[in-house]
Amino acid sequence: MVVTGVRRGSVIVGFDLITALEVKLSTSDVQNSVINALKSSAPGVDLNITSVKEADICQRGDHICSKNASCVRKGPSHTCECKAEFYDQNPTVPGTDCKNPADCFDQENEICSSQNQCLPSKFLCSLRNVFKLTAELNSWIFNSSLYDPGSDAWAYTSTKIITTVVPRMRRVLSEPSFDMTVVGFQRGSVVVRMMCGFNGNTSTDERALQTALQDTICKHLDITAIATLKRISQISTAPGEGWKVATIVLGVLLGLILLVVVVVLISTTVRRAACKLTSYKIQHTEHNR
Repeated sequence: MVVTGVRRGSVIVGFDLITALEVKLSTSDVQNSVINALKSSAPGVDLNITSVKEADICQRGDHICSKNASCVRKGPSHTCECKAEFYDQNPTVPGTDCKNPADCFDQENEICSSQNQCLPSKFLCSLRNVFKLTAELNSWIFNSSLYDPGSDAWAYTSTKIITTVVPRMRRVLSEPSFDMTVVGFQRGSVVVRMMCGFNGNTSTDERALQTALQDTICKHLDITAIATLKRISQISTAPGEGWKVATIVLGVLLGLILLVVVVVLISTTVRRAACKLTSYKIQHTEHNR
């Protein structure tokens, strides 16, 4: 029991009675238990104005739901449910960590960050030319499961797009390193947020690449599709990558220095041993005494 306030009248006490979720008690049972307890332990309490009612946790705002979730009242308790355009990253505690899968699409300066959990950073950072690609598939029908990267619908649709577009773009560009990944889906009818790029020095400019992607997507996925491309001008190095490289370089240098020291010591030891082996024993004769 937690006291939440004390007021005049003579003294009016407000309190919250908190139980574990697995405890199944009706409101009337709780009220009877409280009143019986007050009768035996708190003389002077006016039981006629003593009442117990279910608290509306959602209305009071005493919940732990994500800002991207809805608080749903269930009697004296509540549950949290991620809103339609968000997926639940922590299903064990529903509605407390709701993310928009397309948020990563706007994090172009954090693509290589080790904190970026929703983009395949190692893949993207290995490419010299990286682009953001949005494809509007107007004839496709959106399924709410596409919000969830862990769903079968997400896996099937993203795989279909990649296996359809990538091999054809490699042939069009004569660039075997071209690749792409799906970031997320949004309504309208189906809007696909993707990252794509290639490693080589292909001279294809951004407009020509967009046209090639538009033609490929229209021809093989949706004739009414609209593709929009934007080059990512600079990819930041992931936090911590710099010191990792510096540590490796320093380790190599120290290793070389240690190797040189060992070689010098061995060389010195060998020379000394050689000097001992070639020393001369001078015999004293009558002439050199």
